[in-house]
Amino acid sequence: IYDVHLWTIIPDMLIYSAHIKLNNELITINQEDFISKINEYLLKNYKIIESTIQISPEDAVEACNL
Repeated sequence: IYDVHLWTIIPDMLIYSAHIKLNNELITINQEDFISKINEYLLKNYKIIESTIQISPEDAVEACNL
């Protein structure tokens, strides 16, 4: 994860945003399933009810940092 934000809208209402860098071999995974599993984890473990997650290939992130 190279960029993350967490907000509290009201007590017990957490919102999460993250950019996740995957190496080029993993970028071919089913991203919808991957994001769904992350959302389930966030809800179960942290009670985060809403999240926005963006997956980026490793080489694209490195190009942005030049």
